Amino acid sequence: SVTVNGDCITSPNLDIRNAYAIDNTPAVPGMRHVVLPAEALEPDSDEDSDDEEKSPKQPPKMPLMPKMPVKIIAPPPVKIVEVNGQNGHTNGHTNGVKDIEDSINDVGMKKKKRENLLDKTRGFVKYKRETKLYRDPEERQHDWEEIFDFKNVRRGLKTQAARCMDCGVPFCHSTSHGCPLGNIIPKFNDLVFHNDWKEALNQLTQTNNFPEFTGRVCPAPCEGACVLGINEPPVTIKNIECTIIDNAFDNGWIKATAPRNRTGKKVAIVGSGPSGLAAADQLNKAGHTVTVYERNNRCGGLLMYG
Repeated sequence: SVTVNGDCITSPNLDIRNAYAIDNTPAVPGMRHVVLPAEALEPDSDEDSDDEEKSPKQPPKMPLMPKMPVKIIAPPPVKIVEVNGQNGHTNGHTNGVKDIEDSINDVGMKKKKRENLLDKTRGFVKYKRETKLYRDPEERQHDWEEIFDFKNVRRGLKTQAARCMDCGVPFCHSTSHGCPLGNIIPKFNDLVFHNDWKEALNQLTQTNNFPEFTGRVCPAPCEGACVLGINEPPVTIKNIECTIIDNAFDNGWIKATAPRNRTGKKVAIVGSGPSGLAAADQLNKAGHTVTVYERNNRCGGLLMYG
C-alpha cells in the first residue's frame, strides 16, 4: 500500500499471471455472457495434449421464429350466364362449364390450327388418298345432281393437296405421259394447300380453257402419271382441279374478258362441243372475232346430249 496525502491507497494486484486472464464480467449488469459460435470452437488451452482428440463443441442452435398460420382465401365463384347456349353456375369443372378460351366457337381459329398441323413436306407419307369420292348410288338414281360427293371431297382437300410431293421431274403435267393440256399441277396443288385460290385459278386457266369440264369427265391421265402412284395411291388431282373452278364460280371470279385489241379477222367454229368452245376461247383471246355454229338448240355437244 502507498500513503498519499495521508490517504492509504492499496496498490493493484500486479501479478503477471492475472494479466492474461479474460474478463468475462458483463458490461451491463443483469446480462449473461453470450458465447459466440467462433468462441465455442476455440480450444480451452494452447497446450498440445497427448490425450485423445476431443470432438469440437457444437455451436448452440439459434432460436427459430415461430410459424404463423397462413389463411388461404378462396376466390369467390364466378357465375356464368350463358356459354354456347347452355347455362352455367360456377367456374368449377364438375358442372361441365368450359374455360373462356374454349367457350367461344371460333371456326376460323380451329381451321387455322388444322392448317398449321398439316405437313406438306411429308404429307405423301402421313396422309392417305381420299377414296370416298362418289355419292351413294341409291341416292343418285333419284336425281340429276352431281355424282361426286363434293361436300366430303372439299372437306379434306387441303390434306389431299399436302400429298403432292412437288417432284423435281413431275410427270403429271407432261403432255406425253400425263396431262395432255400441260396443266402446271404441282403449282396449283401448292397454292390450294396455302389457301391461295385466286392464284390457283390463274395457274389453272393458263393452260385449261374449261376446267369445269375436265374436272368432271376427264379420265385423269395425270393421276396415272403421278410419281407417288409408283408405290402409293396417287394424288387426287382431278378433284383439286374441279374444286378450284367451282370455288371461282361461287366467288364470282369467272367473268367474260374481252381482248384489249381486235385484229379485225373473223373466224367460224362449227360445233359447240368442248373442243370447239376451247378453240373459240383461244381465238377470242388472240383478238379475233369468233362465231360458233351449232345445229342443236343448245351448245355442249356430247356433254349436253351424250
